[in-house]
Amino acid sequence: MKDNMDHLLKKAFPADMEASAELNADILAKAGQSRKKTKKAGFTLAGAAAIILAVLCVTPVGVYATNLIIDKVFVTEHTISVGNPEYVVDEDIYNHSEEVEVSDLGYEEGDESVNWLTKRVNVVNGYATNTYYTYADYATALLDAKLDNWFNKTYENAESVTYVITETSDTVTYDVTVWYPYGDGTFHFSESIMTGNVAEDMAYSLSLRNTGNKRDYISPISDIEFTLVDEITEDEDGERVRTYVVIAYDEYHGYICFEDLTEDEIHEILDTVVIPSDGEETES
Repeated sequence: MKDNMDHLLKKAFPADMEASAELNADILAKAGQSRKKTKKAGFTLAGAAAIILAVLCVTPVGVYATNLIIDKVFVTEHTISVGNPEYVVDEDIYNHSEEVEVSDLGYEEGDESVNWLTKRVNVVNGYATNTYYTYADYATALLDAKLDNWFNKTYENAESVTYVITETSDTVTYDVTVWYPYGDGTFHFSESIMTGNVAEDMAYSLSLRNTGNKRDYISPISDIEFTLVDEITEDEDGERVRTYVVIAYDEYHGYICFEDLTEDEIHEILDTVVIPSDGEETES
């Protein structure tokens, strides 16, 4: 990354994973320790198995084509990215690490007066404040988050639904992350918007351990063209293959991750993705 850019990172995690919540706040604060006297800003958002990076530049450059439903992506050794390739330094994104300090500010359970089930707040390095809410389902989370509904189908039995608000002196980020069972596997997605001191020249990157089997799929239902990329890892159970799709449009960015699903099942889910046109809102 360029030295004159700040980096703000946060982790979007399944609500029932306490360790991930700690890591979330840890990653988020990395920029707080090295924040410089500059109007240029950058941030990184992390998913359970991936990182979404955005680097912002003061000079506005229109990087998104207006005739695309979602922004076209490009793939590097460790990322799926959209936007300005100049800011996507593959090695720096993949190898970035730094110690941080997390301060817990409280936990509470919701009641009949609120939509959320639980609420937890922490501060990272005194710089970024994370407020985590958990919900029973995606539709209820959207009532509070006011984000687009990315699907024209209601999926049942959500395993985890989290709405995270990340506040810094310059920006506020709103993120909803949801995990669902599907067939013999699972899929999860994260959708975010950032407000505040955000420039137009930016790049978003989903950081993976490796990238392979890049292919495109055009949904016959929505006519949206998706780029699918596989990440292959090893654990005690053997080889794991996860397929990722990055979605970016207007001020939105995020991804969908599929695991233990066939290509046909992945296409079935992608066929239910809807992106509202300008001025149009999807039903929550």
